[in-house]
Amino acid sequence: MIDKIQKDLKSAMKNKDKVAINTLRGLISIFNNQNPKDSKNSVENIIKKEVKKRKEAIELYQQNNRNDLKENEENELSILESYLPDQINEIELEQKINQLKSELFNNEKPNIGILIKNAISKFNSVSDNGTISKICRKILEQ
Repeated sequence: MIDKIQKDLKSAMKNKDKVAINTLRGLISIFNNQNPKDSKNSVENIIKKEVKKRKEAIELYQQNNRNDLKENEENELSILESYLPDQINEIELEQKINQLKSELFNNEKPNIGILIKNAISKFNSVSDNGTISKICRKILEQ
């Protein structure tokens, strides 16, 4: 994945795409500064963290009517998301988590912690952890 990002950085430099250059350089810098033995900081996890930061910034800029800054964050977000596997929508995720709940708890009383832990381990490659947690809570409230 890092090789692809570096190739894309070279391409962005040739095309003089400043947003892509800054985004990809930042991503490579973050990856290079991480402890290589720390498996939690895989390239995909780093990208997910950066996507989450961009989404939070977009929300804040939108609340404060800063469309100029919001647009830049949206451009960076689209670049970062292109390196992640396709994400599933919330409806499909909810169905899968419901199925997981019935597998885990049959007729027992469901435990929110166990459900969230298992759902994140199973679905974190196709959805962000916040969405997974939110859907788990919603399912158990029903």
